[in-house]
Amino acid sequence: MKGRLFFLLFFAGMLISRPARAEDGFSPRRKFGLGLTYLGGNIRYGFLKRWSAEIHYYYDKATSDNGDVNSLVGGLRAYRYFRAGQRLQAYVGAEGDYVQAKLKDGIYYGGSGSLSYSTDGMAVGGFGGVEYYFLSRLSLSLDAGPYFISLKEKQTSLKDSGIDFIVSTSLNFYIF
Repeated sequence: MKGRLFFLLFFAGMLISRPARAEDGFSPRRKFGLGLTYLGGNIRYGFLKRWSAEIHYYYDKATSDNGDVNSLVGGLRAYRYFRAGQRLQAYVGAEGDYVQAKLKDGIYYGGSGSLSYSTDGMAVGGFGGVEYYFLSRLSLSLDAGPYFISLKEKQTSLKDSGIDFIVSTSLNFYIF
C-alpha cells in the first residue's frame, strides 16, 4: 500500500510540472519497452505512432491462517495515445486477463487432513490514464478503469463475478 501511495503522490507532482513540447527538442521513444510494476512486469510494443500493445504478468504469494495462497494474473493490453510527441501523454485502452489463485496445504478446521483450493477465471476492462516521460526512454504511467471479473472455484464449481475498479502503475524503459 505504501508503494502505491508513493507512486500516486510522485505522479501527481509530475502532472503539475509543465509538459515539454516536441518543438523543444523532446522526442519520446515507444517502439519496444520493458516495464516494472508493483507485482510483476510487462513488455510493450508500439506498432504505430499512437497505438501500442502490451503483455504482462503479475504474481503474489501470501500466508494466511489456512495456508499459503499463490495468485497470478497474465494478459494483454491495447493502448491508444493522445498528444504523441510530448512528455505527458494521455491514453485509453482495453485489457483482457487470465486470473488464478491457489491455496496450497490448507488446514481443515473441524477435521483432519489438508485442503486444496483453486480458482481461475478472467478479467476484462477498459482504462484511461497518463504516461509521463522523464527522459525519451524512461516513463511512468498511471491508469484506472472498471473491470468485469469472473472466477470459478474448481473443486465445488462455484462461480462469482462482479465489477471492480482497478488502478495500475508502471515504470517503463523503452529500448528503441
